[in-house]
Amino acid sequence: MAYFRTQDGCSLYYEMIGFDLARPVVVFLNGTLQTTMYWKVIAASLQPRFRSVLYDARGQGESELGSLPLSLDLHMDDLWALMRHLALGPVSLVGLSHGALLGYAMARRRPKAIRRLVLCSVGVRAPCVLG
Repeated sequence: MAYFRTQDGCSLYYEMIGFDLARPVVVFLNGTLQTTMYWKVIAASLQPRFRSVLYDARGQGESELGSLPLSLDLHMDDLWALMRHLALGPVSLVGLSHGALLGYAMARRRPKAIRRLVLCSVGVRAPCVLG
């Protein structure tokens, strides 16, 4: 159990599973109403081949909401700050729903920091209104 404090003072919760620093890292990104609890069985099954980071974004699970307005850019900034804090090299991101949108956006913003993406239940906006 650990907490990371963002530059604006928001406390974000994360867990690391597997401590072998030579192993590649998988970061799990929650859907809007999820918490790290949903990823524990999956992360445990990846041992000993991978290290896992389970992360509650702002307003999720054990993390604070903070005082800044929520946005995808803010979530990307938080994730990037956590990755730097933990000194993580290129990582694989596994995201569900909102976490998938965050993973995709991170890969576009920082392609060298992301090794692989697994995107689950991600929606796309229709380019026009039907009807």
